[in-house]
Amino acid sequence: MIAWIRGKLIQLNEANAMVQVGSIGYELMLPGYAVMALANKIGEDIELCTMEYYEGTPGGGNLIPRMVGFLNPEEKNFFHKFTSVKGIGIKKGLKSLSIPVETIASAIENGDEKIIMSLPGLGKKMAQLIIAELKGKV
Repeated sequence: MIAWIRGKLIQLNEANAMVQVGSIGYELMLPGYAVMALANKIGEDIELCTMEYYEGTPGGGNLIPRMVGFLNPEEKNFFHKFTSVKGIGIKKGLKSLSIPVETIASAIENGDEKIIMSLPGLGKKMAQLIIAELKGKV
């Protein structure tokens, strides 16, 4: 498993980054807060903590390897906990993390449903479930 990647940020869009390491370009999926943090770093060397997963149906034979990038190990650990909540997969988790992880973790610890509900793709019931399952753990 690739645990981190260091290289030149070549491209960046609303959900992905292309990082060149030597003569290889790696495409990484990113949460929204990371895209904003990297917006002014195109052409510069960056380092991201990574996780890998396979997208698709295991029995279908069409598994696609994907890599996700995070700004630091704490954000990666938070993401693992966040996506452990039933109903939040990798893609939904990435889409919903549009603000800094510290703000989301604080909202969870304080039981602030409004902040959690303001995240893309999360409603009242999901906000309540996230708080119930993660309060005291993030």
